[in-house]
Amino acid sequence: MGSREYDNLVNMLKDMNVSYHDLKTRKAGHYRFVDFHIEMKGDIQLNNVHQFCDTIEERLKREFSNLEVTIHVEPLQEKKNDSD
Repeated sequence: MGSREYDNLVNMLKDMNVSYHDLKTRKAGHYRFVDFHIEMKGDIQLNNVHQFCDTIEERLKREFSNLEVTIHVEPLQEKKNDSD
């Protein structure tokens, strides 16, 4: 994945309000692979998490041809208050 495509990918995730980290991309022949971790509140129902991931995957696949997407979901780590 070229730098322009990578920037486009990052902007798409930002536009979808995806809290992500460990973004990795690679290319093998005509195929592209994207792998990243997203953070979501732990009290969100599993079917809603799955639907959100499907939406992310569908949008990315519409933008980039021959793309395989792997999303790892993690619970959002709430920041503790310094006074705690």
